[in-house]
Amino acid sequence: MAAEKPDVVVELSQEGHDVTETGDENMIWSSRWPSIKTAREFVFDIAAQNVAQDYAHNWGESTAFFVYTVGATASRPNVYSQLRLTDTLLRWIPTGGEPATPLKLKCFVTDIKLEQNFLAEIFSTGGEPSIINRSQVVALSKEGKDVTSDDLRDFVFHSYCRSPMLHQVVNTTTAAVSSGPGVNGVDAVHGLPYTPMHFAYKKTASGWQHVVGIGGTEGVFVMADRIRYGNSLAGVEVSLVVWKDPFNLGAVANVIQ
Repeated sequence: MAAEKPDVVVELSQEGHDVTETGDENMIWSSRWPSIKTAREFVFDIAAQNVAQDYAHNWGESTAFFVYTVGATASRPNVYSQLRLTDTLLRWIPTGGEPATPLKLKCFVTDIKLEQNFLAEIFSTGGEPSIINRSQVVALSKEGKDVTSDDLRDFVFHSYCRSPMLHQVVNTTTAAVSSGPGVNGVDAVHGLPYTPMHFAYKKTASGWQHVVGIGGTEGVFVMADRIRYGNSLAGVEVSLVVWKDPFNLGAVANVIQ
């Protein structure tokens, strides 16, 4: 599914960049592209790490998700390797050797559909990020909160913070690649002049798994014009989620407290 270009758009660029000419990397927000929204958030209390357990989120579809451990946990595995997401459940699946201790996970489920392809309009005339003057902002506060607040939790939208925007979702199965890393792979050819933030998910018999890093014959690779998930196997269903936001190692984002 490609993004439909609207007749009327609302856009906000970083200070010092002409909103009619600057590239995606300097855009704080644009109505051309969907912002990444948290559709569900909850705490998954796992009674014992060595016992399988399900959390019924009942969202109704498989979408991109992120989790963080809550509290100090002396012994825990790579949580993403043992989590699977289905249309109705987030599943904890032990692989053997886990401690019989509890684990608490804070879970965020987005509205990014993993089984639906998407490509936003590419608008990339260039430019470099600039420092935003926090006194010149567009902000919408929550009900009962003052729009002049210095606490970002009081806002529905605040232009001082970039709103992550979705650029592309590639949902297909791994197949032989002609060159580069991986024997079989899935490519997200994003067309952006910079390396965008990205995440990879693969579908297993028990649900969607968030793939983290590179290990053995499997991994996520950043190439000159694309993001690739590589695997030794063909026919693995994969979804690559690419954001508009650039992934610049030297960039620093300042936020107000």
